[in-house]
Amino acid sequence: MMFVGIVVSNIDRENNLLKQRVFVLEMKLISVSSGLEKIDNDNTLLAKKVEVADADLRSAKRDSEIKIRKTEEKLSSAISAVENKTAELENNKADRRELGLVEFSLMGNIDNLEANFKKDLAMVNDKIFDPAVIYEKTQKSVVKIETNKEYGTGFLFGKKNQILTAYHVVKSPPGIYVKVFLNDGVYSEVLGKIKRIKPEWDLAIIELAVPLNAEPLMPADIRNLAVGDNILLIGNPNKFNNSASAGIVSGFDRELKNLPLLRAIQIDSSIDFGSSGSPAIDKTGKVIGLVNMGMTRSSFDFIIPVNYINSFLAEE
Repeated sequence: MMFVGIVVSNIDRENNLLKQRVFVLEMKLISVSSGLEKIDNDNTLLAKKVEVADADLRSAKRDSEIKIRKTEEKLSSAISAVENKTAELENNKADRRELGLVEFSLMGNIDNLEANFKKDLAMVNDKIFDPAVIYEKTQKSVVKIETNKEYGTGFLFGKKNQILTAYHVVKSPPGIYVKVFLNDGVYSEVLGKIKRIKPEWDLAIIELAVPLNAEPLMPADIRNLAVGDNILLIGNPNKFNNSASAGIVSGFDRELKNLPLLRAIQIDSSIDFGSSGSPAIDKTGKVIGLVNMGMTRSSFDFIIPVNYINSFLAEE
């Protein structure tokens, strides 16, 4: 009888260990369910952002939803496998080792699924054009320029004391000083000296005596720029300081009578007097070109591509 009691005691102890193992596994399954809820919440936030996107964004959203749905199916299948193994463990203690392997595999699958979801989410976000975010990121780098006869727009480019603008805004040789008004809330005035000009490309550089407290805008890679891509302009039309307007790229390689030595990019944004020299900015906050001119009685306007700007700066 003593021997039987010992055996029963051992069995009870094994059963208690087994129940503890099952409890730990159930807690992990609850954690997995929480992870699924987080994924669902992320999908809801993503859906709100996608509502304001264009046709390409909606297509990307659908692709992401398909991938997430497949992810949920895979995760559900993995959970079912663990549940089946748990049931087997209750009848066969020898399956404990196998359950541990399944648990380890499940945790690895969850990590992989989460990494893939984050990658898919990043790809969708990359397609989103958010003018408010772009404006907030770049507007302090845009300035107003005034001469004795003209006014227009310029922007920090490459350096914190280097303003890029259109030549026809300044219409003066190097060495002449112009007024530069900052977008700092009070539109502080500083003096800038015309450093270099290139009238045949309608480009001019203004050098400031001190650097501005703003980040210079950087050039975009326009090799993959396509008709239909969204852009944001920030300028000073009719002296309305730092006004934003959004549009799209309408065409490439446009020949302009006033600038026969270059080929311009055509856009559909409205350009009024005072917007000349404005930066045309892509969805990443980088410059694809500089506003040159608008067409009278037309909704089409033109910008000087950033590759001409890069070449102009490289001549220094």
